[in-house]
Formats: sequence, structure tokens, C-alpha cells
Amino acid sequence: MSCVYTVAIRGYLLMSLVMSIVMQDCTAICGDLRAVNVENESDKIDGVRKIYAINDKVAVGLAGDVKVIFDLLRHLKSEDNKKRNVQAVALFMRKWLKQAQKEDKELHLDAHVIGEGDGKKLTLIELNHADNYRMTKVVPSSLEAKWRVMYSNEPAEPILAKKFEELTEYTPESIASILIEVNEEVASKDDFVSKECEVITLPNKPRTCL
Repeated sequence: MSCVYTVAIRGYLLMSLVMSIVMQDCTAICGDLRAVNVENESDKIDGVRKIYAINDKVAVGLAGDVKVIFDLLRHLKSEDNKKRNVQAVALFMRKWLKQAQKEDKELHLDAHVIGEGDGKKLTLIELNHADNYRMTKVVPSSLEAKWRVMYSNEPAEPILAKKFEELTEYTPESIASILIEVNEEVASKDDFVSKECEVITLPNKPRTCL
């Protein structure tokens, strides 16, 4: 098993694969473990995490400059975030990113924030540097699944859609399983993506979706 880096790696981007699925009763996020040197794309490091549990209700997935990600994570570990929901964590991230953007016009980081949101509804929020970190919220209705994907060279979304259609049960375990399968299939065609990945499901108690 690869080690997981916990120090900033200058000059590398997490520019590969993060996938998030949100349903009315469960949500999951998956990230591969590879970072790529922006100045030499043949230079890759494995064991670099892209998804993190912020508290027992919220997880985030991050893609972009590794140094910026670790700087942000240090702030996310603050005491205040231990009880915040999705909207509150996303707002905290947006404020931090916009301030960081003033100091670094080339700042590049995108994020998914998943978990329990306002009204205890499971929610996905996207933050994207291209639209000035506007918070784009996704809340599924009953019997509905929504997903978002960042940023592999090999398109992951068609594979994810096909595997989701083939599911016969909708549990945190089955959702996690297809995310792992999609990651592995993308990694077989895209060397920016590692075959190893991590998955976080919320709520983290066994519970049937749909």
C-alpha cells in the first residue's frame, strides 16, 4: 500500500480523478492518489490524497495545486469546522480561496463538498476557480442520483453512468464499489490517474439508498 503524503509538494497538481455521487439517503466521494509535476508530466508521485473527511457529516474532494490544497486543509482543521454542515464548510472554503486568490492570481484549485447540508439534506456543492468560486449546489430529489467528476484526461462520466445503470441495489457499499471500478478503468487508460483510490461514504453507518 502506498504511503499518504501529508506535506506540501511544490510544483505538483492533483489534476486527475475525483468523483462525487449524492442521493437522498447517502453520498460518496472517491479520489485517486496521483499528483503530476506541472513542468514535467512524466514525473508523478503516488500516495497523495485528494479526499478528506472534515467531520462526521462532511467530506471534501480537491483538485489543483498541491501546495494550495495543503494550505487550505490546515485551515479546514480548525475547531469551528468540526460541527459545520456542507454549506458552512463550502462558505469557509470559498472565503479562504478568494482571499488566497488576491495574493496569487494564478491560484488553481477546484473542490467538491459533500454530506449533510441545510435542513439535514444530503448535498453536493462545487467550487470552481473558473467562475470565481461561486457555490454551485446540488440536492437530489427522491429516487434521484446526481454526480460530478473532476478532471481525468480519460472521460469518467460515461463509465460512471453505465455502471450506475447496472446497479441492482443502492447502498453506501455498492456506490463505493462502482466508484472504485470506474477509477480502475480510467486508470488503465490515463496514466495521470492511479489505480489506487480512496472512498468516503456519508452517512457512514450502513444505510440503504433509495
